[in-house]
Amino acid sequence: MTFDGNELMNEAFEEYDLCINHPQSYQQKVDSISNLFRLKGKDRLMGDNCPAYAIGKYDTTPIMIFGINPGYSKIRNPKEDYEARISWRNYLSFCKNFFLYFEQNKFESPYYKALYYLISGLAGQERYSLDDKWKLFDSYISNLELIPYHSAGMTLPSKFNPPQLDYISQRFQNTLRFAKKYKPNLFFFNGNTWYVLL
Repeated sequence: MTFDGNELMNEAFEEYDLCINHPQSYQQKVDSISNLFRLKGKDRLMGDNCPAYAIGKYDTTPIMIFGINPGYSKIRNPKEDYEARISWRNYLSFCKNFFLYFEQNKFESPYYKALYYLISGLAGQERYSLDDKWKLFDSYISNLELIPYHSAGMTLPSKFNPPQLDYISQRFQNTLRFAKKYKPNLFFFNGNTWYVLL
């Protein structure tokens, strides 16, 4: 399957296919990226979860958040991964409707709770209560991940060596081209690594 003119979705499909149909090769690839950045312990990337490139309704939301990588919760991620693995079509639907999935399952997240205050203010939508944050996010934000693999933490080097910079630069360029295609009103970058890259 190819997505004409959409490198990021082509990459997501290839990674999804590798994850589902060739899990050992996928695990080796994810481990190689952890090794590239010398990640240890909770920072190591997880090769037993589907990748997450773009979350939310990226084709309509006015705000795009560039993250470093998706986090991991022992409670939520097994359920999320189960949904993602059903089929490629289900994966796409799950990623686009991620915030509504959180609402339906009554999931909570300290990260998103804190983000609520910023997004409701930026969007001028104080009418959404904290309890309605998932509806607010569904309408206003999408998340794009620099590294699409989950981890419980993430500390990247403060300076990148040439192979690390090559990997990060390619991922950043693919993700930025994807984001520009949908012309959001606002981008913002979440994580210390962006100080190095920007």
